Amino acid sequence: AWLLAKCKRARVVYTLMDLVPEAIRNAGLMGDGKLYRLLRRLDTFICRHSQAVVTLSEQLKSGIVARGVSPDSVKVVPLWLDPWRIQPGCRDNPWRRAQGIDTDKFVALFAGTIGYASGAEVLLDTACLLADREDILLLLVGEGPVKKILEDGAASRDLRNVRFLPFQPEEVLSDMQASADISLVTLLPGGGEICVPSKVIGYIAAGRPVIAGVPADSPTANLIRDGQCGTVTPCEDAAALADAIRNAADNREHLDRLGKNAREFFVKTHDRKTCTKAYESILTGK
Repeated sequence: AWLLAKCKRARVVYTLMDLVPEAIRNAGLMGDGKLYRLLRRLDTFICRHSQAVVTLSEQLKSGIVARGVSPDSVKVVPLWLDPWRIQPGCRDNPWRRAQGIDTDKFVALFAGTIGYASGAEVLLDTACLLADREDILLLLVGEGPVKKILEDGAASRDLRNVRFLPFQPEEVLSDMQASADISLVTLLPGGGEICVPSKVIGYIAAGRPVIAGVPADSPTANLIRDGQCGTVTPCEDAAALADAIRNAADNREHLDRLGKNAREFFVKTHDRKTCTKAYESILTGK
């Protein structure tokens, strides 16, 4: 792309959703050897020779600038979503009824990729600590390399308060998200330091409060604090996560307010029209 742009005398705009290969190394899938150093040099070359580098957060921008890239060329545009794709709705809806989830169940939803950096293993310990609460269900909807580990772990511990479902069709996403009373995101201590998992954007678009077991200074934690739409707990701390879920289940009158805050923050900062307008100005250089 860089060579083609040179021939065409065109602008090169490079979008970085995460730092590569740092993200692979941080997930424990690569060491600091020759391959890592080669990939990092190649990525840095592209950054330095692009007229603009677009990324998702100020933390991610800092990581790019630390490579020697000009701060003026690095622009921050957050993840976006069409506001009509996922909208707030009633928790008692056709999708929830089709899944056989009673209306008296308090649903804590983890929806999206269940990957290596997600730290989702903590949810099994959390479920164990919530075993006395028959009214609380941990619902995991999605796929990923860690899902089978979680399914096997839940079966071996005979956890009755955890349920797994595959990714759901586009047409039921709003109802699936709306079926939750609160939504969950978890990350490993070394994960999510520079960007927000896309699942969180779906949560706040649905107008649902978020309980996040993430680094305290991460973009995800900052989003929840800025949007006043949930609770942040320490990474891999099952007890804190369980306490936050209990507290939410026992104080449901506060959830509506947090959910409204979430949707308002989404519209203000992650609406497609707002974000793509910023992208347009970057692409045209105006």
